[in-house]
Order: sequence, then structure tokens, then C-alpha cells
Amino acid sequence: MIKEKLEKLEGILQKKEGKFKENLPYLLLFFGIFVLLFFMHHVIAMYFDDFGNASLSYTSPSPDVLGTHYTFAQLLDWCKSIYMGWGGRILWASVFLIPLLKFGEGIYFDIQSVVNTLILYQIFKIAQKITKNKYIFLPIVLFILYGLINMVYLKHGIYWASASILYIWPLLPMFLFIYLFLKLTEKQENNEKINYYFYLPILIILNFFATFSQEQIGVAMIVFLTLYIICCHGKKVKQFKLLDITNGIVCILSFAALMLAPGNYARLNTNIEFASLSLTEKIIKNFPTTIASIFRSEMTLFMVILTIIFIACLLKYRKSLKIKEKTIVLSNVLFILFSILCFVLQKYVKITVGIYGIVWIIYIGIWMLIYGYQRKQMSIPVIAITGCSSIFCLLLSPVLGGRTNLPFIFFIFILIAIFTSDFLKDTKRYVSLCFLICMIPFALKGAINYYATYNGYLENKPIEDLNFEILRHHENTDKKIITLYKSKTTWFGSTRSYEEPSMDYWIKEYFNIPQDVEFQWVDIYEDIRE
Repeated sequence: MIKEKLEKLEGILQKKEGKFKENLPYLLLFFGIFVLLFFMHHVIAMYFDDFGNASLSYTSPSPDVLGTHYTFAQLLDWCKSIYMGWGGRILWASVFLIPLLKFGEGIYFDIQSVVNTLILYQIFKIAQKITKNKYIFLPIVLFILYGLINMVYLKHGIYWASASILYIWPLLPMFLFIYLFLKLTEKQENNEKINYYFYLPILIILNFFATFSQEQIGVAMIVFLTLYIICCHGKKVKQFKLLDITNGIVCILSFAALMLAPGNYARLNTNIEFASLSLTEKIIKNFPTTIASIFRSEMTLFMVILTIIFIACLLKYRKSLKIKEKTIVLSNVLFILFSILCFVLQKYVKITVGIYGIVWIIYIGIWMLIYGYQRKQMSIPVIAITGCSSIFCLLLSPVLGGRTNLPFIFFIFILIAIFTSDFLKDTKRYVSLCFLICMIPFALKGAINYYATYNGYLENKPIEDLNFEILRHHENTDKKIITLYKSKTTWFGSTRSYEEPSMDYWIKEYFNIPQDVEFQWVDIYEDIRE
């Protein structure tokens, strides 16, 4: 009896050891990604409303809070006032952003380097789960894509704490939820034993933190669950009822708590012109802007890579799509020629981008549905539509900011990862080598972007740190004017106080400086710039 148990334990240990050795190359690659992101995040500072959030003075000031010294009760009061007067986005701010920015940006961005690495890792795992292919260089491809993210999205999204906590961090629980949901669905289909007492609480927590985060992520979660249940569970829906019903309820309740916050309606009413429009009028008004935001110049590389790799998959698997090969080849050749023509004409005819965007969505959308259905990978079009929902839900939003593209960008990463893995599945070495050669220009572009971004933030960091120390030690002086220094360049970093004077209030609250004190900004780089 004892001998049998020992043999069984030894077998389990050997299996885990073998799995660890198998995954070690991927883990090392992601560790390398983490190191690069860690160094990048160490040159980022606090900007704009970071100071207001961390001092509980953003939108609804807390008069009894001195600097960043607040009680749990005061934090709850602030959350309540935000929920009632500004919006439902209180979970991530109160649990992560505010406590982590209490003593500066250091701890926050250390953790974000981990979060962003895990987001890329989950994208890798989702692609691996759907395609059943472990492409050794996929982590590198994902980091190349990350390196291609334009500075517009970096400075006003990823490297701005108050924005990244809403547009980036919730992607981690969402992508982890998607992966686990795919995994459990697969186990259920194969009639494998599932420990629901372990998995369901995890899924519920991930679901809640994703859905009750921000409107775009909340919409995406509902769309993913709904479409996956309809398209992938189908007639076998009874087999998955425990999985579907529990997560469906959590998703609906969490999204309702987010959207029904009285603050949402209070803020909407501040834009009387937009609020007065009907549903149809809002969609008509925002549709051109939304299409333009997807196909703007900052998005071009991602859309080009996705289009090329998807068409490559269509051509590779053309025999399995049950459509005439000539039709597939000819239609894709014509679409490529149409894309080139639009690229040339966009400089002369502004409406070209909008027309191309609509044609692209219809064409790629139809082929993606065919591809997923014929290859029994309906999770692919489900994820594609989920990603689109994260940006098209903005048709009902009065404000369309650049950072709102970020969730959509990371869904594009998932699709590129899936089609890359699918295209390179069961291929000869020379095909994989040719693919890597084709990625070299993108890799160089990403490396240049990474270096320029790191160097730009690094040059600004000493001044940012000096200002922080000056403000932190303001108690040692009773002067009514505090001299601070402008950064070398405003391009690397979000809004500063000398660009937006309304920030002064938040900064003074954060450092517990009397409001009658004035900031005098000195530009020591003025001669250099001239």
C-alpha cells in the first residue's frame, strides 16, 4: 500500500518536473521581458490626477485628510462620493492605485511591470490553448508588438498610473478568466473531472475584478460570455450550466453596479448637447470618429500585421475551409490591392480611411467567422468580436480619448498571437525562419521605440525626482513660493502642473502644502532647446 502511494507520488513529481523543463524556455523569455519592463517602469513619474487620487482630493476632496494620511473610513467615504458624483470606477482606484501611490510612484510601477508581463503571458497561454501550438518565439513576437505601441498611448495610458489602472490592469483578470474558461470548457467536453470548489471562486473573483473595473472591459466581458455560450457551448449548453450560470450572474451584477452608479448620469449631464441626442443620433455622431480611431496612423502597424498574418492563415488552410481555393486566393489578392490603393489615396482623400475601415471590418469579419466555423475554432471570432466591442461601445460615449484604444490593442495582440501560432503550426523550419526574417523590421522598430521611450523618460526623471523631494520637504520652510523645475521635454510623460495649472490643487493636497503657496516653474533647459 505504502509502496504504491510512493510510486504514484514519484510519478506525479516526474510529470511535474517534465512539464517544468518543457516550459522553462518560455518562462526564461518572459522573465527577460519582465526585466526590460522593470527598467522602463523605473523611469516613470507621477502625473496629472495621480496626485489627486492618491490624496483623495480628485473630484470630491476629503477635507479631513492631511496629505496621503487617511483612514479606511475616509477612503470609503471618498469612494462613496465618487460613486455618487463621478462614476462607478472605484474598485481598482481604491484597492490598488491609491494605496500604492501613497509614498510615490516606485511601488506602483514595480508592480505594473509584473502586471504587464503577466498580461503578455496570458495572451501567450490563450493562443496556445486555442491553437494547441507552442511556438517558442511567440513571447518575443508579443514583446515586439508591445514595443510598437505609440507614445500617444504610452504617455496618456500605460505610463500614467491613473489611466493604466483603468485601461491596462483589468485586462489581466479578464485574460486570465478567458484562459481558465477555455480550459474548463475543454475539460468538460472531454468529461474530465473538474474541482469546481477550486475553480469557481477563482473565476468569480476574476470576473468581478474585470467587469467592475471600467465600461469598456465590462462590455467586453459580457460580450465574451454571451457569444462563447451561444457559439461554443450551443446544443451542449446543459453540460456547462454551472460554469455559465454562475459567471453570467456575476458578470451582469458587476456590470450593473458599474453602469448604474449615479455619478455616471451626473457626469453625462455635464455634456448637455450629447446627452440630449437620441441613441441613433449618438451612434451616427460617433461612428466616423470611432472608425478613424481604429485605423489612425498610430494603429497602422498593428492592423497591417494582423491583416497579413490572417490572410496567410486563410491561404495556408484554404483546403479545409470548404470554399473554392480560387475564390479564397482571388478575393484576398483583390483585398490586398484595394488596401494598397487606399493607402495611397488617403493622403489626398480624407474619406478614404473611413471607407477602408468599414470594408476591412466587413471583409475580415466574414472570413474570420468562416475560418473559426470551418476549423472548429469559434473561440477566435468570439475573441475578435469581444475586442471590437471594447471600442465600439464608445459609440455611446461623449468623450473619445486616445487611451480608449488600449484594450482593443491588446485584443489585437491576442489575435496576432493566435494566427501566428496557427500559421506556424506543423510547418517546416524554413517557413518559421522566413517568418522571423519578416519580423526583423518590426523588431528593429520596436527596439528603437523602446530605447527612445526609455531614454526620454530617463532624461526627465532627475528633474521629476528633484521636484518630488522639494515638495516632500516643504515643511522646512515657511516661504509662500516654492521653486520647481520644468522637465527637459513634455513629450515623455503625461500632463505637468505648468501645462495644466488645475493640477496645483492636487499636488498641494498630496504633499499637504497650504493652498496659498505658489509654484514658480523654472525652465533650466530653455537655452538648450533654443
